[in-house]
Amino acid sequence: MHPNQKLSLDDLKAINEGLHLQSPAEQRLVLETLLANLPPQVEELFRQNMAAAASRPPRPRLTEISAPALRALNGEDLDLAIHEYVAERVDSADDLCKALTLLPRGLQVCYLSFVLEVEVMNGGLGQFFDNPSVELSALIAPALRELGALEAARLFEQALSIVSDDPANPGLDEVGHAFVPLAEQFPSLRADYVRKHEDQFLV
Repeated sequence: MHPNQKLSLDDLKAINEGLHLQSPAEQRLVLETLLANLPPQVEELFRQNMAAAASRPPRPRLTEISAPALRALNGEDLDLAIHEYVAERVDSADDLCKALTLLPRGLQVCYLSFVLEVEVMNGGLGQFFDNPSVELSALIAPALRELGALEAARLFEQALSIVSDDPANPGLDEVGHAFVPLAEQFPSLRADYVRKHEDQFLV
């Protein structure tokens, strides 16, 4: 691959499929080739954004769950750190739900609400049911209730009932529209939950 090579859609698909097999040097060459295929102004914007990202300190991680570690994080850092911590422990499990329920309840509540929020804010409630995340459906409403998102829990159960009866039911869109503003409140609810239920993370 040459940085000035023009890429077709088939080229991009092939690059994506093989990227995980490439060395860091090969991945850098792929990045340069992709950037070179962008219009000059867009390429410059990407390079500026990449430089800004590289200059930021690394995002905080949780290597253990302890009161000081939880208190040291807030906002998006806390959400992402908990998600990453849980994902590292459950993503390779044969039974995702079972693996998740073996973790402290606080981690479950935060992880489940974060996964749902990301899906909803990215593509609506229907996206959650279309993606592998649907495997977590039975765990969502109880977690939302513990989080304090009672109306969101009720609407999720309504959506789950709709999808169970007829995945193509247009009623899901109506429920989904009502769910979005509730999902936007999840980050502040999680922050409050962590402060008030620290013990739920440490058992």
